[in-house]
Amino acid sequence: NLGSVTYLVGGSLNWTDRGLDPPNPTTYVNDKAQQGRVFAKVDVDLNDRDMASAVAYSPLGRGFLTGAIRAPEDLAEDDNRRRHPRFAAANFARNLALADHVRELARRKGCTPAQLALAWLLARDPQLVPIPGTRSRARLEENLGAIKVVLDAAELAAIDAAFPPDAAAGTRYPEGMMKFVNS
Repeated sequence: NLGSVTYLVGGSLNWTDRGLDPPNPTTYVNDKAQQGRVFAKVDVDLNDRDMASAVAYSPLGRGFLTGAIRAPEDLAEDDNRRRHPRFAAANFARNLALADHVRELARRKGCTPAQLALAWLLARDPQLVPIPGTRSRARLEENLGAIKVVLDAAELAAIDAAFPPDAAAGTRYPEGMMKFVNS
């Protein structure tokens, strides 16, 4: 049981007034902790678990799987993703085709591409905790909708077949950062 996810939008946070425990490193995830950002507090009861959870970082492909990025020019000049190989011109078309396939599968399922990607992760392992970043309450609510997307065994197998581990073109991070990646 992953407990609850509570979102808070706005400037200063008074956790006590909201009936929440103050955050600590094991229960708090934030998106750069800046005023006006969306914050998510995840309560996880590790006493009920056989093992610790794994965290799926950037489960929406740094925005690729949301359908919002259709060309490298969609990224601002100062966007860090421009330095990531998966967003490089040489890899972009291949990765966009993968994202378009996700979009089509989601359309057939009646959900958003983000919800499909998150539902796939949740269905693979109940101890996996995806942490998609967002700056808006609407996207947070959309992402939470993944909980309602149920994928059967055939759908999971089809997704796995369409997206083997080496399907994306380019490494996750620029070369200098790859030495810090353990999987």
